[in-house]
Amino acid sequence: MMAEAIDLHRRGRFVEAERIYRRILQTEPNHPDALHLLGLIAREAGQTEAAIQLIQRAIAISPDTASFRSNLAMIYEQVGRYDDCEAAARGALELNPDDGNALHCLANALRATDRHEEATRIYAAAVKIVTGDPTLWSNYGATLQTLGRADEALPMLERAVTLSPGQPELHSNLGNARLAAGQADAAVQSYRDALRLDPNFAPAYTNLANALMQAGQATEARDVLHQCLEIHPGNCKALAYLAAAAGETGDLEGRDRLMDFDRLMASRHCAAPEGYESLEAFNQALVEHVTRHGTRKWEPVTKTTRLGSQTGELLDENPGPVAALEQMVRDAVADYLAAIPEGADHPFLATVPEEWRLTMWATILEEGGHQAAHLHPTGWLSGVYYAAVPKKPATDGEQAGWIEFGRPPDNFRMSRPAATRLIEPEAGLMLLFPSYFYHRTIPFAGDGLRVSIAFDIMPTAKGKQEAGTERRLSREEIAAEGRRIQDLLRAGDVAEARTRAGRLVESSQNDPAALYLAGVASYRNGDAKTAERYFSGACEKDPGNARYRLDHAACLQHLDRPEA
Repeated sequence: MMAEAIDLHRRGRFVEAERIYRRILQTEPNHPDALHLLGLIAREAGQTEAAIQLIQRAIAISPDTASFRSNLAMIYEQVGRYDDCEAAARGALELNPDDGNALHCLANALRATDRHEEATRIYAAAVKIVTGDPTLWSNYGATLQTLGRADEALPMLERAVTLSPGQPELHSNLGNARLAAGQADAAVQSYRDALRLDPNFAPAYTNLANALMQAGQATEARDVLHQCLEIHPGNCKALAYLAAAAGETGDLEGRDRLMDFDRLMASRHCAAPEGYESLEAFNQALVEHVTRHGTRKWEPVTKTTRLGSQTGELLDENPGPVAALEQMVRDAVADYLAAIPEGADHPFLATVPEEWRLTMWATILEEGGHQAAHLHPTGWLSGVYYAAVPKKPATDGEQAGWIEFGRPPDNFRMSRPAATRLIEPEAGLMLLFPSYFYHRTIPFAGDGLRVSIAFDIMPTAKGKQEAGTERRLSREEIAAEGRRIQDLLRAGDVAEARTRAGRLVESSQNDPAALYLAGVASYRNGDAKTAERYFSGACEKDPGNARYRLDHAACLQHLDRPEA
């Protein structure tokens, strides 16, 4: 019976395999393999906690089975529990030092927690054991590139593309390394290869535009960015790069429309929230909280902070005074959104997210500290609140410590001046600005710490599109996006696959292949009822497709529906 269940499991027939595992556990409640494999099916269905508990039970019964701990590490990694992932992976490696999956999970956890040097050593060991995994080679190469070792990263990323030439992400990653290594023409070709595979792949458009800007081809970059924004209205990097390209090509009107500081930025001087006797007392509480925060790291490798530190997420289980700041931010965002006129004719204002979540982190700068020019690519609206601003000495420059908006990074090699806006920070000041606005801080001198708390409004659902951009995707585009969704499902990123499949259903106007993929992603995310509706729609659109009908029947059976 176990062999039959494993065969069904391997063939992706999870419903049938699950039933056999459960039948085995009815007679043998402590069957470790059945518990472990049922945990993996729970993970496929997006039931993370159930998966963890099942595999933990299997480990308790059979503590010397390395694969149980290795797969537990994989689940922890997928949900961002990197400390737990590291512990489980190290436990697996104590039992089996050659467990490639455990090595990969451990390296990913180290990379996610900014221990990139150690991660590269683990990746190097992993690729000697698991030689045919393109994701492993890509992660190895990307980590080397993060450390500024682009020449070393190239062979790894080339290997990833060789192993899986149909994945646009791998071509784009290779292009990034080639660009960093000074191979601009080869980088451009990599990005074009990615777009040939997936004409909807936004990172390839923006990476291509970046390469063209660095090569001084601003006009061509502008054309690429317009193509990107036709498909992905409001894309953060595309808007930022387009503003730079417009200025570089002499289109000052277009540049200034995108960088309309007066229209698109907002500021407020905050009062003390309820429960604090003064603004000074509130700011002091914030400073004490963030400087003692357990996630604080000095000059994180993946950030632009220099001579300073940053925290991780502040809206955690113990937010302390940040809870009051959160409400202040939400009030400010509500006022910002309320001021946007209906039907606003602007590529940023026309893409207000229908749903969003808030994320916050702190930056603590010491004397001479600063942040290089950067933007917030996953946000829509960003902001900063100043909790502590040291008094400048008389010898310091007039604008030392100020925040500047609008200046792109130096690698854009701009020959014309950018549109910029300088603002002097002060304790209690809150600024809101589009996430695509490049911004930097000017180094400062002075006693004490400069403490700011940044935040992003991050879209969690598809935002409003600009008028006239809705269009039905071509068959080739639907197929390319379908392949991307299938890759996400194979990689275990079920939540992202489900989101993209839902969007594909909408943009393809209920194409049967899109409906079917949405059904698969919903089922694996633990939502069988929604999956059944998608499967039903796919069967209605394409009644002759046996695969659609079989999976629809399995889903109905799972729901104990008689029509199965």
